[in-house]
Amino acid sequence: MKPAPAFVLQALSMILVLILMDTAARAFLPEDHTLRPSIRLLEHPFTALVLGTLLACYLLSPAGLPDTHRATDHIEGLEPVGLILLVTGAGGLLSLVLVETGVGQALAEQLAASQLPLVVLAFGIALAARLAQGSTTVSMVTTAGLIAPVVQAGMYSQLLLALTTLAIAADTTAFSHVNESGFWLVSRYLDFSEADTLRVWTVLETILGVSGLTVVLLFCLSI
Repeated sequence: MKPAPAFVLQALSMILVLILMDTAARAFLPEDHTLRPSIRLLEHPFTALVLGTLLACYLLSPAGLPDTHRATDHIEGLEPVGLILLVTGAGGLLSLVLVETGVGQALAEQLAASQLPLVVLAFGIALAARLAQGSTTVSMVTTAGLIAPVVQAGMYSQLLLALTTLAIAADTTAFSHVNESGFWLVSRYLDFSEADTLRVWTVLETILGVSGLTVVLLFCLSI
């Protein structure tokens, strides 16, 4: 039997190859080529991950074991991963519900109407969006969209704009809580309760975000 790392590399390599197939097809095949629909199906992350999981189950099945033993091994291996995927998907769904209801947008617009300094304003908008819907990407995009008119109307230096960008990025790590999929990933993967995750992960992320803002404000004072 090959060493386990060889099996792992085979499964991971197949997933990467499948996902990159569409990129290669766009470069070398015309849009109306008959293989393009099949390639798009195979390169979809869901398809690639399912096929990679099936390949891993096949490669890692010990030879000579009864089918019942193999099934038990597969279930024991997939059970913790399935739980993580379930809670991650639930967190993402909650985030999507909050985004669609416009909670983060409403809070961000209220902050944008204030007279705060640009860096603090950007941090506050990003924080409001982050707390409301959890998604790092959505909070950054929301903040960028709302802060853009303020930036265009003012005469700000390139250094201040760079610091504002850093403030937005710093805030997206802060106050991770139950509406973020990463919160549940940490909770289930490390076998933490919700309360322990709030005490450890949320506090850690908040310290990182506030520390980033502190550094940015120190640079602003030195301008």
